[in-house]
Amino acid sequence: MDSIDEVHMSEPGLVVLDITARDEETAAAVMSRLDELWATSGVGPVRRVAE
Repeated sequence: MDSIDEVHMSEPGLVVLDITARDEETAAAVMSRLDELWATSGVGPVRRVAE
């Protein structure tokens, strides 16, 4: 997702988070913990950005 705009925020109470981490393990750990705390869409695929 390049940016978050009004289409992504069309439902009241909806929050969109963009998780950025140094490695996949850290990103997965954060997303898994959020999934335990709140109703989420689950752990999504990890995208890599070339350095």
